Amino acid sequence: LPTSLDVRWSLQLDQNERSEPRAVLQTMRILQEAISNAIKHSGCRHLLVSVATTADHRLRVSVRDDGVGFDPEAETGRGGRGLGNMQRRAAALGGQLMVTAAEPGAEVRLEAPWPLTLANRERGVRADPVPLPGQAPGSSNGH
Repeated sequence: LPTSLDVRWSLQLDQNERSEPRAVLQTMRILQEAISNAIKHSGCRHLLVSVATTADHRLRVSVRDDGVGFDPEAETGRGGRGLGNMQRRAAALGGQLMVTAAEPGAEVRLEAPWPLTLANRERGVRADPVPLPGQAPGSSNGH
């Protein structure tokens, strides 16, 4: 892990819209995983986190680092579940997750309709697809 990290935050949200709490939680989990991956794996020294809503009722979340970069195609067979979990969460929001190489580093972007809802709930897409270790799929963790 880096000994120090310069993190810049940019927040520009439409405060007049109300989102579903579970949808907000899924968005926060995507953001948490993207930041965690950048810190753990990229060797970055700078991290830019941007969260904004647009006039066309979209949420745009971006986590960009100046680390060694990231190739999502190369990560497919490595056994990690973080990227797949982020993609499933984005789909549950009716949005898209994009991972791109930046010079230097990488960027993870989420775009979803605003205000946030669990758009695919009625189509059977689970918003929280991964059970806790030792927990059977579909069981509750008591929270």
